Amino acid sequence: MNRVLERGRLDLLCSHLSLVGIDMTLAARLYKVEPIHYMKSYLRIYSMLRQGLSRLGPAAYSFILIDCPPNFYMVTRNAIIASDHLLVPTRPDYVSTLGIDELRKHVASLVSDYNNRVNKANDHHWQPIQAKDLRVLFTMVTLHSGSPIRSHESAMQEVKNRGVPTLETLIRDNKSAYADAPGSGIPLVVQPNLSSTSHRDAQQELKHMVDEVLESLP
Repeated sequence: MNRVLERGRLDLLCSHLSLVGIDMTLAARLYKVEPIHYMKSYLRIYSMLRQGLSRLGPAAYSFILIDCPPNFYMVTRNAIIASDHLLVPTRPDYVSTLGIDELRKHVASLVSDYNNRVNKANDHHWQPIQAKDLRVLFTMVTLHSGSPIRSHESAMQEVKNRGVPTLETLIRDNKSAYADAPGSGIPLVVQPNLSSTSHRDAQQELKHMVDEVLESLP
C-alpha cells in the first residue's frame, strides 16, 4: 500500500497469513545443516532482513519501522539485528511489564552472540552490529481526571525504578479509535479530518510520541 502524504510518502508493507509458519521454516533451515556449515547458516539466516534493507540504499527512506510479534523467535531476532533502536509497547500492569528485564537480557545476548560469530567468521561480507537502544512506551493506559489510574501509575513507576528507559508520552486506552483504523487502510496518526474528539486525542498522543522519539535520536 502506498499513501502520498502532505509532507512526504508513507509505504506500508503488510504481513500475510501465509507467513504464519515462517519461524519454523527458518529454524529448520538453521538447525538441520551440518555442524561445519552452522556458522555460515546462522549469519545468513539472522542477517536476511538486515541484508535486504541494506540493498534499498540510505536515500530510500528516512525511517523504517518494523512491527514485531510479542515473542523472541527467528523473525523478531531478524528485526532486532536489522534495527538501530527498539521501542517496546506495553500495558502498565504487573503481568505485561514482567518480561521487560528478560527481554533486555535476550537482546544483549543476541547482539553479543551475533558479533562473536561475525568475528569468528572473519569475512568482510558480515559486519558486527551495535548495542540496541531499548525504550518502553506505555499503551492502553486508563486515565482518570487526566492522569493514569493508581494501579497503572504504580506499574509505570516500578518499571522506571528498575532503570528501564521509558517515554514520557502515554497512549491511552481507546478501543474505538484503533479499531476503526484498519478499515480505512490509513494509520490513525495520519488520518485527515477526524470528526470524533476521542479519535483526535488519540491521534495527538501518537504525534507527541513520534516527536519525542525523533528528539531523542542522535
